[in-house]
Amino acid sequence: MGTRGLTLAMAAALVLACNAEPASETTTTTDAPAKPEPTPSVGEPATSGEPSVSPSVAPIEGSNALLVRLLGWLPSDTLAVSYDRMPKRWSPSTISAVFAIPPKAAMLLDERRLLDEALDQAFEAENGETDLSWLGTQSLAFTLPIIRHAYLVRPLLRPPGELDPIFLAAGFMREELEGKVVWLPKGAFPWRMAILDDQTLAFVPVDPGAGVQVLIDALAAPPSVVETQVVDALGQDPMIELTLLAGGPLLHYDTDAAITQLQFALRNAGPTAGYEGMVILMPDGDVDECANQLRARSLPEENQQVQALVGKVVFTPEPSAEPPQVIGRLSVATDQLKHFLERP
Repeated sequence: MGTRGLTLAMAAALVLACNAEPASETTTTTDAPAKPEPTPSVGEPATSGEPSVSPSVAPIEGSNALLVRLLGWLPSDTLAVSYDRMPKRWSPSTISAVFAIPPKAAMLLDERRLLDEALDQAFEAENGETDLSWLGTQSLAFTLPIIRHAYLVRPLLRPPGELDPIFLAAGFMREELEGKVVWLPKGAFPWRMAILDDQTLAFVPVDPGAGVQVLIDALAAPPSVVETQVVDALGQDPMIELTLLAGGPLLHYDTDAAITQLQFALRNAGPTAGYEGMVILMPDGDVDECANQLRARSLPEENQQVQALVGKVVFTPEPSAEPPQVIGRLSVATDQLKHFLERP
């Protein structure tokens, strides 16, 4: 099962269950967004990213444009998809442990961490510093059948022509594949870098069978239901900074039942309120039993601070939902954020 079955409750799950503020008229999208053009129109300014937004500040106009542009490259047959616009890097392993995310779904969050580490190593200068000012921090990540690693799509902040000497100095080889400029790694870097258009870069796995054509086909196709509802939910509420959708069956180490579908979201609740986290697990079994097993989790391998957070997640069975599900919620106070952040 892919992500298609997850979409019916997507907007409600992300906007309502995370206690989002009502959307303004300027950010609400009611129709499927048109696919973005592969290259920007003449005179269109390049977006420099999505800055952190406080609840009292309306989202910038370019924020939704970037969201639509990146999601436009999402294929319809994805197994899992994540959109990340977090201003600080959280530890994927801590997120997964606290919110009971199955390993196969959590892998998608870890792929973003692996990419960040690989970029730091590949573009490290002789003085030990890494300059990635040409790359936006936001990312769309997704997995496809058969392909082991994730695709990641991120915004470019400089014209591709200015990047040639940077990529060459880092040891990449320039090729043209499937009509796109693709930079091939010489070392252990696990992705090829494909210039999709003047503002978008894709990290394509080096796995056999992975290529650029699946992205080109996705852009040419009408928006999928997953794409439309993710754009709608995140466009209405810019405070949702991380989302993850996955279809199963997903093996879960803490429950007897496999997880058939999963939704996860992190929402910035404001500078003094921390974050609201929510996970929706749809088990292939009794939801009451699943909720009890999740409440009884014991993670002795985690430190005391993380174990305390694990114990504070409130899991509520929803047997009358369609499909039946278990919803886990946790408010992360500002003084608890340090337990989630990646160590430098």
